[in-house]
Formats: sequence, C-alpha cells, structure tokens
Amino acid sequence: MFNLPKNKKIYVSFSGGADSSLLLYELSKHHNDRKVVPLIFDTGQEPAYRKQEKCKKILDVITKENNYNFEEVHLVKAEGDSPRPVDFYKFLENREEGHVMLGITKNPNIRLGDHEQIDEQRSKEGNYVCVNGDVLDLSETPYSKLTKRDIALKYYEYGIHNKLSPLTFSCIVNTDVHCGKCWWCQERLWGFGRII
Repeated sequence: MFNLPKNKKIYVSFSGGADSSLLLYELSKHHNDRKVVPLIFDTGQEPAYRKQEKCKKILDVITKENNYNFEEVHLVKAEGDSPRPVDFYKFLENREEGHVMLGITKNPNIRLGDHEQIDEQRSKEGNYVCVNGDVLDLSETPYSKLTKRDIALKYYEYGIHNKLSPLTFSCIVNTDVHCGKCWWCQERLWGFGRII
C-alpha cells in the first residue's frame, strides 16, 4: 500500500490524533510483516502519562482490529510544541536505522469558521514543510495530499469510525475535552462532521 524502504523499521510520529492513528492502523493492516514503532512525543502541552494513556487506548484498538503487536512504543521528549527533525535525529542516534513517517494532511480548501489560521507546516500543495525549510517526500508523509475529509472517508471505509475515531484527539486548547472552537477542532468537525 505504501512505498516503504526494504528491511527497515518504520517509526511513526504518533500524536494520538486522527491522522497518525489511521497511519498506524493502515501500516499494521497492510504491512504487518514490518516492525512498526510508534513514537509518542512529549511536547509539554499535557502530562506525559496522560498522553501515553490516550495513545495506549488507540494502540489497543488497532492491535485488536489488525491482530498486530506493537513490540516497541517510545515516549520521546520533544524540544518544542510539536516534533521537529532534530527530535527524530536525536531519537535515532545509536538505534537501528529506520524510516520515519508522519500522518500530516493537507489544509482544508476553505476557511474554517472565523479562523484565518492554517497549519503553517502544510504547504498549499500538501507537502510538509519542516521548520528549517526542508520539504518531506511522499514516502514520509503519505497523507500530505489528502484533507481531513479524505481521512474521515478512510475511517468509514475500514468501519473504524465508531471504534477508533472517538479515541483520537485534535484540540490544542484543552487536553481532555475538545473545545470545539480552535482551528484544529474546526478542521476535525469539517472533516468528520463531528468532533467526537
């Protein structure tokens, strides 16, 4: 399904959001012969143990659905409020070589409510632009040409919209309940037709 390099571990930046959760689901379903390693980045926006708890619930559902065992799951301290290339480089130092993947999607093609904000790390073309200006390729960001609506359709196609989607989290204002007002919540509402 994905164009993956041979004989390498697949490291997935796992936020607990809808996109990275789907990426883990699809990798474990269609590439179950590969070692998929979720990396949960502690960005300091919520206690690390809470983020781990949320992510564990998602991984438990994926494990049950796909009969796939995530043998390794790592909590990684991030330098900023979102993972940066330096965080991956530091993590991969002295470790088995691997391929890093992110579940980043394309910005919606409409304005969301009163928000003029967009995710600045997503280009208009749907590429992921790193803070240092590097543009990641499609093998690293396989959803970068898709919007949140495309992601929602995949949830429905797999029949996991009621099992997996409610466990995922998008809000950057609250850590336990979606605020429903921030840009990230509005994108989720636009994509899925619901916040939860």
